[in-house]
Amino acid sequence: GRSYTYSCRTGYRIVGTAICRCTTTGWATRTPTCQRGLCSRPDSVRYASFRPYSRSYAVSATVTYTCRSGYSLSGQSVLTCGADGEWSHDEPTCARVVVKCPAIGAPDNGSIRPTISQQANVGTRVLFTCNDGFRRNGSRDSRCQSNGRWSSSVPTCELVTCPIPVEPINGGVTPVQEQYPVNFVIWYTCDTGYTTADRKDAICRPDGTWSDDAPNCVAITCNRPDEIAFGSLTTAGDNFEIGETVTYICNDGHEIVGQDVLTCTNTGEWSHDEPTCTRIIQCATPDEPLNGGFSPNQPAYDITEVVTFTCANGFILNGQSQITCQDTGLWSDDEPTSITCNRPDEIAFGSLTTAGDNFEIGETVTYVCNDGYEIVGQDVLTCTVTGEWSHDEPTCTRIIQCATPDEPLNGGFSPNQPAYDITDVVTFTCADGFILNGQSQITCQDTGLWSDDEPICDAITCNRPDEIAFGSLTTAGDNFEIGETVTYVCNDGYEIVGQDVLTCTVTGEWSHDEPTCTRIIQCATPDEPLNGGFSPNQPAYDITEVVTFTCADGFILNGQSQITCEDTGLWSDDEPTCDGKIIQCATPDEPLNGGFSPNQLAYDITDVVTFTCADGFILNGQSQITCEDTGLWSDDEPTCDPITCNRPDEIAFGSLTTAGDNFEIGETVTYVCNDGYEIVGQDVLTCTVTGEWSHDEPTCTRIIQCATPDEPLNGGFSPNQPAYDITEVVTFTCADGFILNGQSQITCQDTAITCNRPDEIAFGSLTTAGERFEIDETVTYICNDGYEIVGQNVLTCTVTGEWSHDEPTCTRIIQCATPDEPLNGGFSPNQPAYDITEVVTFTCANGFILNGQSQITCEDTGLWSDDEPTCDAITCNRPDEIAFGSLTTAGESFEIGETVTYICNDGYEIVGQNVLTCTVTGEWSHDEPTCTRIIQCATPDEPLNGGFSPNQPAYDITEVVTFTCADGFILNGQSQITCEDTGVWSDDEPTCDPIQCATPGDVSNGSFEPDTGPYVVSNTVTYTCSGDYVLEGQAVLTCLVSGEWSHDEPQCVAITCNRPDEISYGSLTTAGNSFEIGETVTYVCNDGYEIVGQGVLTCTNTGEWSHDEPTCQRVIVPQCASRVSPANGAVSPVQASYDANSEVTFTCTTGYRLVGSSSSTCLSTGLWDTEVPSCVRT
Repeated sequence: GRSYTYSCRTGYRIVGTAICRCTTTGWATRTPTCQRGLCSRPDSVRYASFRPYSRSYAVSATVTYTCRSGYSLSGQSVLTCGADGEWSHDEPTCARVVVKCPAIGAPDNGSIRPTISQQANVGTRVLFTCNDGFRRNGSRDSRCQSNGRWSSSVPTCELVTCPIPVEPINGGVTPVQEQYPVNFVIWYTCDTGYTTADRKDAICRPDGTWSDDAPNCVAITCNRPDEIAFGSLTTAGDNFEIGETVTYICNDGHEIVGQDVLTCTNTGEWSHDEPTCTRIIQCATPDEPLNGGFSPNQPAYDITEVVTFTCANGFILNGQSQITCQDTGLWSDDEPTSITCNRPDEIAFGSLTTAGDNFEIGETVTYVCNDGYEIVGQDVLTCTVTGEWSHDEPTCTRIIQCATPDEPLNGGFSPNQPAYDITDVVTFTCADGFILNGQSQITCQDTGLWSDDEPICDAITCNRPDEIAFGSLTTAGDNFEIGETVTYVCNDGYEIVGQDVLTCTVTGEWSHDEPTCTRIIQCATPDEPLNGGFSPNQPAYDITEVVTFTCADGFILNGQSQITCEDTGLWSDDEPTCDGKIIQCATPDEPLNGGFSPNQLAYDITDVVTFTCADGFILNGQSQITCEDTGLWSDDEPTCDPITCNRPDEIAFGSLTTAGDNFEIGETVTYVCNDGYEIVGQDVLTCTVTGEWSHDEPTCTRIIQCATPDEPLNGGFSPNQPAYDITEVVTFTCADGFILNGQSQITCQDTAITCNRPDEIAFGSLTTAGERFEIDETVTYICNDGYEIVGQNVLTCTVTGEWSHDEPTCTRIIQCATPDEPLNGGFSPNQPAYDITEVVTFTCANGFILNGQSQITCEDTGLWSDDEPTCDAITCNRPDEIAFGSLTTAGESFEIGETVTYICNDGYEIVGQNVLTCTVTGEWSHDEPTCTRIIQCATPDEPLNGGFSPNQPAYDITEVVTFTCADGFILNGQSQITCEDTGVWSDDEPTCDPIQCATPGDVSNGSFEPDTGPYVVSNTVTYTCSGDYVLEGQAVLTCLVSGEWSHDEPQCVAITCNRPDEISYGSLTTAGNSFEIGETVTYVCNDGYEIVGQGVLTCTNTGEWSHDEPTCQRVIVPQCASRVSPANGAVSPVQASYDANSEVTFTCTTGYRLVGSSSSTCLSTGLWDTEVPSCVRT
């Protein structure tokens, strides 16, 4: 009737009946066993991992869950395996941590954009700026990081000052103070006696530097003063310091007027103007009359000195006997002469046959006329005692006829005869292909001359056609023959309109009008994006041409991928940019004793990496992880843990003899059966590389024996032993006084006690097959889905042939059904049914947000506490519009990854990010940008017949545009204009006006054609003379691109003779350089020479002189002796004797100056005209 309760040590669970009761037949149940408690591997949690990782866990073993970065753990992080094989707590969950950074403010003397007055989301970027005159010390920006901290602290704005300015050498700075803030102006000064050409002021710039360095103060000096006429400076050098002097002296025969010594003053100027040297006035020695003389005879004569003339015997004085030196340096009268007859005048169309210039009384001269002329008057003249000729000169009159005119090349005339009488007419004609230039008919006039010059026959040619704006002629030359061509080409960027090739026709006109060049509208090459390119890449693009942009690997195009050249010469859109790196995941860590594939440097979003372990190791964690759009992997990298075998199960009626809970590959465990049992199966199991045991656990089956029989009261039996084998016999006996009731002997038979199959139960079933069960065998009941067991689900066959417990029953379980999974989301745990109080947690996929309760609880009604939530796509609201700009993207709601683009109005530029991306938080990736005004100047108007460069859509402040005009046009206005900080050009655009030449001047006795303007570049005028006048100068003037005529106006001058050449040892006595027809000139020879040839020449109607110039032949005269050098001087040239009129020059050695005449001439008398000068020490 007594009972015992069995219990197992911690970490083990009881197998069998814990309570054993002693019955009259023995123990009611067999002794139970203690089997080690095991927990199965807990569930994985999204965004988390746990350690250690195994198939099963022993009692008291723990696992620890950790969440990925950016997620926080909800629930117990540590789970403990209980003795009942259950974990101590449900698995925890990991939810994304919403991290925010605290408000951040602007620096003192600065600002922050955008203003952050409350907490900021991760990724928010702020920009710090300092006020004008302050410099930032610290980071320009700061970002809110995932740790809730700003990436950099607020910078400080420090006052910008310029350093103490450096004083110039020999100068100073004003004002002087301790600090110089931005825009402060200082002035540099130079000390007295010093000056500078450099800038004298400087301004403190925003970067803390001075706009200009200290100037260079240089000593004030005077430049060398100018040289003077008839004098020189005695002081050497080009620069003179203050106080230095220079001295002027005059050449011999000149005296100083003004200050001869000049001093350099502290203004850099000389103390006086340069002096001048004026001539000391004297009269030269007069000419000695032939056959006479004069006294006094000296080298020079002072003012008022008188010279007296006398004649040799037989000669009479012709003129004043005395002449006086006047204050003009000239004598009061010409020198007198002796009475002779001068050579009579030459006559037109005739000549004197008698040589000589002076003729004594009674001598004669004879005139003759040229061929074709006859004498009128006396041809022989006699010299009389009065010095006059006996008759006037005769004249020669023409026997009047006209000569045969010259025949024009490529032409002819008629009639053609040796001579022509007055009024005879000659007619000129030209050969084919030639045109007459001049009069076609000329008449013989009573002057014996033709009425006009002979014409010429010019080849018919075409003048060079006009140049064209924005183009040029490729053919050189000004005149072109019939059939020749010229070709026009246009400048780059222009195309020809009209005929580009012109042909010279037989009319002398070109086959077509000049073409024009019109601008080709093209688009310039677009800017190449950094980290990208475009195609096609060419110097220019025609209208409608398309350029396609691409980015380098790792960069994404921000803007239009294609832009089109429009008919404005502008592109349809701005060039795109290639922005930041594409989001990628870094290479995951390789697990120890394992690997992964593919193994590469970076992974794109949605790329999957698969992990494997080496033999003998098992993966602990997810075998695959995916690269998500955050640039993070979907799970932590798994580990490769050594494969072990868990301790195999204990067996009924036996035990494991090997200690330990985990066994490495190759280790073994051994089973033994309890007494009375024998092993069935493999008693030794080996741990294999799969983590499984080499065999199933063995079983212990009872060795069929008979139990010890109950001993009868007041009796006994023998043999008395624990068990009896089959056929063994036990013999019973009674104590004295007692008699045996029953068989005295019993035999152990081979039949075992068994239990019948227990009854089936409603809403459940037996999982064990068979109809009869041996002692200690068990059967198990299970309930249908939705039902739970009430009572003992495992029954054991006892030695009495009865089951250890009554059959259990199955009662209905109140549970909740699996909730609906939200589209684009999920929930956990996900199982067929949920017990009361179980909680399901819902999550959404990236890019979606939960709408409803994130957790619902199974209530005791079998219903959930709330409806399932939905996962709505995360969208961003339309961002705010901006001043002076707009959003180019339509719509009010934008999905994750969608972008909107801001553009600024014309004249404004974007500050901040112009493209915003909708992020997974439903926030935009950046704050809205702002538009600040671009102060630019618009493209100026292009002048007609001109252009400008650079030519671009807009111009920044200080940019300069330069205007030019086409050939033949001149700029009217400024050639350069500058874009000012008002956005307006510094001047109006100039115009290109045709270059015109002024109307050329009229000429006396002539005219020009055409005689009315305007006259533009390459226009010509042609001058002609009338009557007996000839053109002197260029007949054809061309208007040049300079607006000037190619030549001065010619003159129409009467036909004259030029002054004939001078002759050696003689001279012309007739003044003038031009002589009319019939005028004469007379040659005379120097003393000691006589004339050879005709001494009188007459200007003829051909403009030529009647005779060649005569020559002067030397008459043997005395020579002058060798000239002596002055003491301390020299004479040059040095020779034994000197001819008349020879000249020598005197000079003094250094340190001496000449007193007297510096030259001397040998007279025809054999005497020198001056005394030898002297050299005196200076």
